Amino acid sequence: MRFKHLFKKDKIAIRSFIKELINSYSLLVDSEKVLDTTTGKLKEIFPELKLYFFKKIDDDFVYNYQKESIHIKKNSKLLHWLSQNQVCLKLSGAITEYIKMDIQAIADLEPQIILPVMLHNRIILIAVISNCKNCEKYLDFFNTIFQLMALAWESTEKVNRQLKQLNNDYQQKKMAMVGRMSSSIAHEIRNPLTSIRSSIQFLSTLLEEKDVKNLVDNILTEVDRINDITKDLLNFSKPKQIVMGIVDLKKILDDIIKLYQQELNEHNIKIYIDLPKDTTQLIKGDQDNLKQVLINFMQNSIDAMEFSNERKISIEVTKRSDSTGIFKWIDTGCGMSNDIIEHIQEPFYTTKKHGTGLGLSIVKQILEQHSYILEIKSKINKGTIFSFNLDFIDSKKKW
Repeated sequence: MRFKHLFKKDKIAIRSFIKELINSYSLLVDSEKVLDTTTGKLKEIFPELKLYFFKKIDDDFVYNYQKESIHIKKNSKLLHWLSQNQVCLKLSGAITEYIKMDIQAIADLEPQIILPVMLHNRIILIAVISNCKNCEKYLDFFNTIFQLMALAWESTEKVNRQLKQLNNDYQQKKMAMVGRMSSSIAHEIRNPLTSIRSSIQFLSTLLEEKDVKNLVDNILTEVDRINDITKDLLNFSKPKQIVMGIVDLKKILDDIIKLYQQELNEHNIKIYIDLPKDTTQLIKGDQDNLKQVLINFMQNSIDAMEFSNERKISIEVTKRSDSTGIFKWIDTGCGMSNDIIEHIQEPFYTTKKHGTGLGLSIVKQILEQHSYILEIKSKINKGTIFSFNLDFIDSKKKW
C-alpha cells in the first residue's frame, strides 16, 4: 500500500486507520464534526500538523480565524487556479508569484499546501495545510483522506437537510393549527370587548366621584391591554402580506430611534449605529414589516436592560459579499439562558410579566417571508444579539 511508510506497523494498521476513520464518520450527523474528526485523526500521524478548512459561504470560501474571517474571494486568482486545475497547489515557484496577492490574505496561516476538497467535480472545501514536515511526500494520502471526508460531509449535509425539512413541515402544521385557534379566540374576545369598552365609557360620563372615575380609567386601561393582545393574536394568525421592494435601512433605523428617543433618554440608554461606509444602505424587503421587526428588537432590549448597569444598544451591519450582509442588534441586557433561547421563538412563550409571547414568533414569521433567518445569541448578565442575513440592492440596477 502506498502509505505504508507513514505507519509503524504493517498494512493491517493502515487498513485499521482507514476503517476507524470511516466508522467515526458513520456516527456523525454534524458536518462540523466531520472536519474535527478528520483533523484529529490526521494529528495521530502528524502531531505538529495545522489544518484549516475554508467553507463556502455565498461564492467565497471563508475560515474564521481569531475572531476574524479570512476570505478566499470568488474572483481571486487562487480560487480560479484551484477550480481550473482541481489539484493540490504547492506554494513554490512561478505559481506563487501568480497568486501572491491572494496568498497575502491567508499569510497568517503560514500555508505550505492548498488542497481543494472535491465532490462531484466541484470544490466543497479548501484545505490549507501548514507545519507539516515533508508534507509534499504525503499528498496522495491527504487526497485519499479528504475524498473520504467529502463523502462523509455530503452525507451529514443530506441528513441535516432532511431533518430540517421534517422540522419545517412539523412547525408549519403546528403553526397553522395555532394560527386557526388564535384567530378564533381573538374574534371571540374582541366582539364582547368592544361592547364592554363602550359601556364603561358611557358609565364614566355618569360618575362624579373621583375614586370611582379612577377605577373606571383603570378598567379601560386593562380593556385596551386585552385589545392589544387580540391584535397580536390576529397578526400572528393572519400575517400581513409581504410586498417586496427597495428599503432604506438607515431611514428605518432613524425613524425608530426618533420614535423611541424619549424612552431611551428616560432609561439612560445609549444607542450606536455602525453601517458600512462604502456601500448603499438599500436592502430588499417590505418596509412596514421590517420596521415591526426592529421595533420588537427595541422593545425587548429596553425591557431587558431594566436592571443593567451599562445600558447600550449597538446596531451593526457587515458585508459578506457585494449583495449580502448580516444585521446585528446587540444589547447589554439581562441575557437569556440556552433553555430560554431554545423556546423564545415559539408562540406564547414568554418570560415577561406582561405580554403574549408572540413578539419574536411574529418577527421570525416576517423574516422567513423575506428569506431571512433570525439567530439569537445571549449570555446571562451580558446581553443578547439578534441577527439576520440581508440582501443588498444596487440602486443602479433593476432586480
